[in-house]
Amino acid sequence: MGTYMLIVAVLTVTFPPNPDQGLTPPSIASLTMIYLEAMSYNISWGPVPWVYMGEIFPTRIREAGIAIGTSTQWLFNFVFSQVTPHAVENLGWRTFLMFAIFNWALVVFVWFFIKETKGKSLEEMEALFARQIGVKDHEAAREGTKINGPEDQSELR
Repeated sequence: MGTYMLIVAVLTVTFPPNPDQGLTPPSIASLTMIYLEAMSYNISWGPVPWVYMGEIFPTRIREAGIAIGTSTQWLFNFVFSQVTPHAVENLGWRTFLMFAIFNWALVVFVWFFIKETKGKSLEEMEALFARQIGVKDHEAAREGTKINGPEDQSELR
């Protein structure tokens, strides 16, 4: 997705839009890249926050966590929809370069800081994301050890 935005930036700086020329091949290519970026987002990153929010919060705070996460998601959607037209008008191609950099930075952030949740139970999630955990729980979370019964769950508290 960052590559699509970089292509739009390069096309825009190389072939600046001219309203007198109408629809040119570079503008069609830019529009195609924007559509491809939107489609790529919707089939890859788009659904992830909604699923991830449902998995990472312990049961006792799940509703509040999802409510805050959802509100934040919609707030940033609104902010970006309001800011982007002004950014394109004032920054031109640099707006698309900025979006490309944001996308690549997101990949680095996710790679290093977002924890894998696939195949983990709710109890394992709590151990994985707990701020104050014992050595035994920390090792279980790090190694992906399954927590099996009430006797193991009591150690998480």
